[in-house]
Amino acid sequence: PASASLNLTQSSAGIVSSVEVPSIVINIEPNFVTLLMGVLNTLQQRQSKIDEEEKAAEEAAAKEGKKKRPSHRSRKALLIPRSLWNPTPVNKKRWYYIRGEALAEIGTDVDDADSPRQTPDHEQQQELLDFNIQTINIVIQHDAAAHSSASLVAASSKSLALLDSESARLMVPLLGLRSGITGSLRDWSSQLKGSVDLSVEASYFNRKLAAWEPLIEPVETVSYTYRPYLLSAQLEMNLPDDSDGDDDNDDEHYEDTDGLQRKKKKKRAKPKEGKAKAKQIVRHHRATESQQPPLLGLSVTSKDLLQLTVTKSCIQVLQLTGEIFGEAVSATGGACDVPDGAAKKKKTGDQYRVLNQLEVDVLIKPGPTFLVEGGASQCVKPNSTAGFQLTDEEMRKRRRQGTLSSATTSTNTRHSAISDELIMTVCGSQKGMPEFTSITVPVHRCGRFYHALPQKGKDSYGIVVQVDLIGASKVIALRSPLQVHNHTEMEIEVLCRLPGAPRPVPICKLDSHDSYNMPLTFTTAPMQFTPAGLGYTLSEPASSWKSSAGQRIESKKGDSVFSMRVRIEEEQVVLMGPGTLSTMPHHVLHLNPAVVLQNLLPYVLSYKLPNQSSYALLTPGARKHLYFVGKQSFNMPLLVEDYFYTTLEGALSVEERLERSHKPITMKVQGQADTKQSVVELCVEYLLVDTLELAIYVDYWIINQAEQLMKVKPYDVLSSFFAPPTAAVATPIMYSFRKKGKSKVEVSVGRSRPSASFSMDTAGSEGILKCQEGKTIFELGVKVVLSHFNLTKIVYFTPYNLICNYSKVEVHAADTEGSIVELPTDAVKPFYPSTQTNVVRLKVAGSEDYLKDINFSKSGTTLLKTGDASALVVNVDVSNAVTVITVEDYFGGAAPARIENYCKRTSFTLQQKDDDEVVSLNPGCQYFFSWNNPTGIRELIWSTVDGDAKHSANEDLMQNARGNFDSPNGVEFNGKPGKIYWVSLIDGLQRVLLFTPNQFVADQAFERDLVERINQDFNVELPGIGVSLVNNATSTEVMYMAITSSGAIWQVERGSVKKEGLKKWKTLTVSECLKVEKYYDGAVVEMSNDFKIQREGPDLLMVKPHKGRLRRSFNQGISLHLTLSDHQTKLSASVNKIQIDNQLLDAGFPGVLFPVPPPKTVALQTAPKPFIELSLMQNVSEDGSAKQIKYLVLLIQAMHIKVDIGFVMAILNIFTSGMDPDRRVAQVEKSMQMLQGGLSSTAAVQAVQNDTRTFYDYVHLSPLKVTISFSLHAADKVLVDSRDPYVELLVSLLHSVGVTLSEASDIQLKMAFFEVDSEVMTQSQLVSSITNHYKTQAINQLYVLVLGLDVLGNPFGLVRGFKDGLVDLFYEPYQGAVQGPEEFAQGLLLGGRSFMEGSVGGIFGAVGRIAGAIGGGFARLTLDDKFIEERRRRQAEPKDAASGVIEGSKSLVMGLFDGVTGIVRKPVEGALAEGAEGFFKGVGKGLLGVVARPVGGVIDFAGNTFEGFKKQIELSDDKWVRLRARRHLHQDGVVTPFSSSVSFGYMIIAAVLRSETVSLPIGDFVFQQLVSTTKDAQYILVVTSRYIILVELPFSFMNVEESIKPEWYFLLTDFERSKPPTAGPDYIEMTFKVKPLTIFSKSIEVKKLKMPNAEAAKTTQKRLLAMLLKK
Repeated sequence: PASASLNLTQSSAGIVSSVEVPSIVINIEPNFVTLLMGVLNTLQQRQSKIDEEEKAAEEAAAKEGKKKRPSHRSRKALLIPRSLWNPTPVNKKRWYYIRGEALAEIGTDVDDADSPRQTPDHEQQQELLDFNIQTINIVIQHDAAAHSSASLVAASSKSLALLDSESARLMVPLLGLRSGITGSLRDWSSQLKGSVDLSVEASYFNRKLAAWEPLIEPVETVSYTYRPYLLSAQLEMNLPDDSDGDDDNDDEHYEDTDGLQRKKKKKRAKPKEGKAKAKQIVRHHRATESQQPPLLGLSVTSKDLLQLTVTKSCIQVLQLTGEIFGEAVSATGGACDVPDGAAKKKKTGDQYRVLNQLEVDVLIKPGPTFLVEGGASQCVKPNSTAGFQLTDEEMRKRRRQGTLSSATTSTNTRHSAISDELIMTVCGSQKGMPEFTSITVPVHRCGRFYHALPQKGKDSYGIVVQVDLIGASKVIALRSPLQVHNHTEMEIEVLCRLPGAPRPVPICKLDSHDSYNMPLTFTTAPMQFTPAGLGYTLSEPASSWKSSAGQRIESKKGDSVFSMRVRIEEEQVVLMGPGTLSTMPHHVLHLNPAVVLQNLLPYVLSYKLPNQSSYALLTPGARKHLYFVGKQSFNMPLLVEDYFYTTLEGALSVEERLERSHKPITMKVQGQADTKQSVVELCVEYLLVDTLELAIYVDYWIINQAEQLMKVKPYDVLSSFFAPPTAAVATPIMYSFRKKGKSKVEVSVGRSRPSASFSMDTAGSEGILKCQEGKTIFELGVKVVLSHFNLTKIVYFTPYNLICNYSKVEVHAADTEGSIVELPTDAVKPFYPSTQTNVVRLKVAGSEDYLKDINFSKSGTTLLKTGDASALVVNVDVSNAVTVITVEDYFGGAAPARIENYCKRTSFTLQQKDDDEVVSLNPGCQYFFSWNNPTGIRELIWSTVDGDAKHSANEDLMQNARGNFDSPNGVEFNGKPGKIYWVSLIDGLQRVLLFTPNQFVADQAFERDLVERINQDFNVELPGIGVSLVNNATSTEVMYMAITSSGAIWQVERGSVKKEGLKKWKTLTVSECLKVEKYYDGAVVEMSNDFKIQREGPDLLMVKPHKGRLRRSFNQGISLHLTLSDHQTKLSASVNKIQIDNQLLDAGFPGVLFPVPPPKTVALQTAPKPFIELSLMQNVSEDGSAKQIKYLVLLIQAMHIKVDIGFVMAILNIFTSGMDPDRRVAQVEKSMQMLQGGLSSTAAVQAVQNDTRTFYDYVHLSPLKVTISFSLHAADKVLVDSRDPYVELLVSLLHSVGVTLSEASDIQLKMAFFEVDSEVMTQSQLVSSITNHYKTQAINQLYVLVLGLDVLGNPFGLVRGFKDGLVDLFYEPYQGAVQGPEEFAQGLLLGGRSFMEGSVGGIFGAVGRIAGAIGGGFARLTLDDKFIEERRRRQAEPKDAASGVIEGSKSLVMGLFDGVTGIVRKPVEGALAEGAEGFFKGVGKGLLGVVARPVGGVIDFAGNTFEGFKKQIELSDDKWVRLRARRHLHQDGVVTPFSSSVSFGYMIIAAVLRSETVSLPIGDFVFQQLVSTTKDAQYILVVTSRYIILVELPFSFMNVEESIKPEWYFLLTDFERSKPPTAGPDYIEMTFKVKPLTIFSKSIEVKKLKMPNAEAAKTTQKRLLAMLLKK
């Protein structure tokens, strides 16, 4: 149980207390969450009942005539005025500052105003509480038996049922959090202040390995030890000042006077004194409210970089946690009850269970950590289980070690001495096998382990011990190393043929999608298969674990052929003991159908196989296994029925070896086979992985939603086809172009002339088409969308103009010529105007006159009068592909303005500019103003009316503004000459124009959002976050992303020192920061008239160009500041720098994403800018019903994005569970859903249906400038198959924009900014506008993508570089001349270098890229993968001209050498690898290499040389530097906290291995030691379990990862035992045995290394001696 100690000391000075808690363990289960939700629901229901009773009591009291204080008016009442079109009295209660004026008019409470604040008679006593919770363990766990996600691959369905009935019902952890809290609280009764230090470590439980792995990693210290991540928090609560408030909430303070509710006063002051006093109080309160500290302030900071490790297993655990606890939250009562049976099982469940899947008995003797009952050993029969438990002493021991769950007590072998083991004896004599000796099986960790079964003189048998976590028990399955999986829909019989046996031996019958473990005696025997019970012969050829992958086998029955494909998968197992896995079976044979046919058409597809009389049906998206097909090609008849009242027929040619671009299938109308013209041409996608996948699709689905008969004519093709209008459930027209790349069409409507031709290639493109018939012009919107299965593009034709009626009345719409469209409620119809006036007229059905004309050529909202108290709102939303005209009922904020006149003597006239209708607004009235002429100039003209004195002004009602003018009658306020003030502001969604003679009211109205006191203030500042993305299935770190802080920056203090609240800090420019930092480090800095600093004690003071104290700081990696008040939310966030590194070995682009610094002149003269900045200010109306975004600004700096396809594949492999054969079934279903709904389902219409509107005062998203590079290179042995569905997706995406996949370098995309200014929009409309903006910008930049391909040498980059260089040649010197003569010289130098870089460097770069592309083509001609990879490594980007020439020379020499020697070398290598077949392949490769290698070498020499010269003159500073070394994962697959020393050591080992100088195996890394450092490199001693190596590493090693040739290396066994390593003051001396070259040579060699210090020498000596003792 948890314990706590409390110390309390009370004295006259106050209370001092402390709380100490050693440890707390909290287990969170789904049942607990269900119980908690049930309690909360019960309390909520009880509160609802109480509220209903109070409401009923209030209603009863109202009936009795009792007067209650009225509540605030609801928003709904405000939004439905009694009269929209006539002036009405103003409501002063709407505005709090108007209420203040009313308070001033009736006087105030003198006692409240004059009474001073009460102060306590005695001093505030001290209150202090110190608390320390050393350890808090929070474990999220669940009942694994109820939500089991793990299963034995080897187990059959019967074995799994057996395990499910016998496994333990124990709680298994999901996530764990270990924390410690230390802090203090002060003065909690007056002004609470607190500080907390929090340590955090989080991990998740990897069920596959039964081990805890880090999620929030511990922090690595300088001494390579670990400590938890530390957070600090500061809390401050400021109680509200009671003396400033009123007693509005006390009902007894109100009385009814003349129908007005007024506050009672204890003492009435004279009117004149009361007004002045009240005004003074209100003004002081409003002025000081915003300067008061927040009621609650919380600041969170840290000095550590938060390191997160996200693995594939972690993602699965998080998904499972979300599902389980999501069900718990949504569950209702009774879910937390635990049945008695389950409780008993929870007590008696076994922690370990052994499942014997062998065909013989297994005798098991548990190790010393297990509880033994009924004897020392236990016999487990075939297909049965046995349970084992740990001893009580062992359980107590592990709980004392901090184990979180009994199921995890024996998981982590690297950090504990746990050694659970079982001694097993396989009784082979039962099945005619010899008796095997016992083997010891460690079961402390999960995995698959291969154990050879020793017998006299032989090692021919072996078993796999598979340890998994099933439920809460570890299950140890003993099984055969050879498995068979049946992936077909047929029952398959398995037979084996033993040597000398007369006939095959039946083994088993495999059900569909079942698996079987082969008996040990048949693991090496050939296997044959046949469909069970159908009379087919045994399959030929026979299969075994040595068969070739993708083997096709056939069984025959007369003329009928049954075909399957056998895929051989090598199982990843760990060999326990001596031997090699290459000679032992450890494989899985997957049985798959020969052919799979899939229908990707939107219609039902019928097919007929050979020797079948009837057609089979395939619904859209369905897949069908085809078995009865032979190896010979044949034609499969196809039918598409009900295709626009016809049936199409054709034939698919099925062949064993099809090309990916299979010939299209010509489909013609049934019965018209003799016609030459086809109706539809179907495409075939060919995919051969586990089986031959044939997918039938078309290039385009054409959807005609225009409600007009259309004719579509492909460009440059004589034939055309009609597209009839579709119903609510669309019936698409299928079309494919015969000539790829010719995808332009023309469209005509009815008898109109055809439109201009347009391309349907680019998915995401949209636009307008015009087809003219006489005077009528049909405007159509066209939009191209990529289907979910990526092969087909869906082309929508819609009316460009749509009218939607969402009002409660029927509406008729017409153009100026009188064409009428009737619109019932909730109707969406097309609108084809007869003229091009862009005007629509509306009227309510039944009325005779049309309302005002509306221009629908631009977006906007118009309020139309339909009655004295009724109106319709017409909203026009214009986009590239459609214009939506929406008719709605009146809603609050729809009027252009609500004009309120608070003057007492002045009246106003209101009218629209150039319009004759004038409205008079008397004092004390308000009026909802609307545009009388919606198509005219939308500008309000208002004038004062008072005799002959007038004042007029114009207002567009778009922006917040204010002004004043002299009162026309000279007397307006308080009997004195004064002014009239007007303010334009936003109230919720409604624009308000307010007139008042009171300046105080006008000021408060305009600044009402700036004077609220902050309720909550949250501030978070973190140095950064690092995220490591690991695929623990392949033990590979894929990506490391980090948000990091800046370097040192300097700020100067601005403002008054005496007024602390006004002090501000201004960040100096980069050039000034560099000078101050240099001065801070003690260097001499030249002062000038423009720059001067000096020391004053410990501080630095700046004299010029600014005067003030300096402070040293830095920009945090993540900064977030959130403030909340009653009606306002402010958020400011910034991210200093983001960088993403590709951590795969030999990556094409090691740097994936990193910022581009600004030009030097700009950078030096500006303050450092963060990479991302976000600012948001949101206002909420009084009742919370309406929101206003005052501003939303997002700024993103320029960046580089460099991606290779191997990196993309590795990322996708982490977030997906592999290739799902049925993935396209769901994708086709989603694509079919895109065809339903008609016009009302279009995105533009749905965007305006959302009735949650927000006023966006100002939204600005910055321009985007991205430099993109892309490569088809796959890194770190990532298999990139062009037929892989993910690669297919990438290819499809590029094809969707009409681009062929190719290498691309430095493609610069520029996208303009997005801006919204004073508009009322729904959130869907805003998102749609942003998406369309950037989509259009991206499509407009496609020419940059095409011209940036390396095949063309990136001509766009060449032209851009020349242009930028020419501009900089003049701009940089000019910038310098403005600043001074020294800067002019520097600017001249920068400008000249920029010109050279852009012009000469651009030419060199273009030539180098063209040469690289041609050289790559010649390399591929050699058909030698190893040569291609070596060439790719040599093609690494040179650093300068010298390295370019050197690398080019290497390519030239190696090309000539390999070409000449390959004639002999390649045939020999082929013969050794594949025999005679390999010999002839080698001859072909050798002959190709004679020409290709030398020519490619010459071209690569030119390419590298030009690239080197380009780098030599390059000026840019956007250099990428790797953030940290690549994470190393151990062989057992368990992810451990990142170690910089270990990871860097393994990077060195990988570089040494690339040099091919050290014999394999090199061994595991043990430690490294820095020996010495030079100007350009460092010498490091690396020690592995086999070698000691000295290497020279350049400082650029982390970024380049070149091969490193060791300075020297020795085996550890070469140490001279008689002379162990010795350490001196600054050196270490080692003696090695060497093989003498001659009889005069020495047999020993002494290496003396100079070390950095004596401690390093001594530490290295101790570690070496410890290793030598182990040897």
